[in-house]
Amino acid sequence: MDLTARIDRCRTLWSLRVGDRLSGGFRADVFAATGTDGAELVLKLLASPEEYRREASALEVWAGTGAALEPVAGDPVSAALLSRRLRPGTPLPRCAPLAAGDPHDEGRTVDPSAGAYDPEPVAVVAGLLGRLHGCGVPDGRRFPTPAAVLPRLERVALADLSHERRTHREPGRAAVGLRRLPDARRLLHGLAADDVTPVLLHGDPLVKNVLADAGGPFGWRLIDPMPQVGDPCADVGMVAHDQSAGCALDVAADLGRRLGLSVDRCVAWTVGWTVHLVLQAWREDQPRLEAALDTPAYARVLD
Repeated sequence: MDLTARIDRCRTLWSLRVGDRLSGGFRADVFAATGTDGAELVLKLLASPEEYRREASALEVWAGTGAALEPVAGDPVSAALLSRRLRPGTPLPRCAPLAAGDPHDEGRTVDPSAGAYDPEPVAVVAGLLGRLHGCGVPDGRRFPTPAAVLPRLERVALADLSHERRTHREPGRAAVGLRRLPDARRLLHGLAADDVTPVLLHGDPLVKNVLADAGGPFGWRLIDPMPQVGDPCADVGMVAHDQSAGCALDVAADLGRRLGLSVDRCVAWTVGWTVHLVLQAWREDQPRLEAALDTPAYARVLD
């Protein structure tokens, strides 16, 4: 079934008016929609039936937490999820450095060279992840593990690097990422293989996937999961590596403490994910990200 046929099926099935394509979809096609009662909705067409099954199943597990989307309908035939549109729907800001002397300028123990940051985004994400992870691992549902997903994430990072090098005409762009890739591979696969109590992971809790929801119980919700079952510190590392290069490791430690997790493991996952991010080579602070990998705070984890 092609995209047009899938949209037509959803339009008929749920009596929708389907509007413009929405930005932000990575592997899914996402559209604004309106219900018969005028309700603002979002129609998400997943890339495959398996990805639909995983996301729908994870959202069912997390239903009632208030931390994730709660679809109003789903259709496995068209691999489609229909959800209430979040308003205002703005993404969570990255942790921003604070001026010297700010009352929050304290507790920088992981990376002494890092700048202090506004802790509010960390508190938001800690609350959301804590509610998702608190659901544990559901019985009788199949999800991949981080170990199974890691090779694909590495391939995506390398493909992104090839594109960015061509686009910027910089054949040496992210050379430090390539140099550190074997170390990151060893680190991440080692972490994924460790015997820890698993949870159902969001899998992609980047700031772009944390949206403001004035109609929700906590003011924010996580969207677009890539569900996996594994170490909760992997989600923490995914959040932290998405922050400013100057405070990512301290964000990891802060989140780990708030969630009662191993700070060392949260920092280690952050370092490994940062190598992938450097390889993707698209961030506006790319030079700072590359430089971070050669600082003692990162090197001691990778070496």
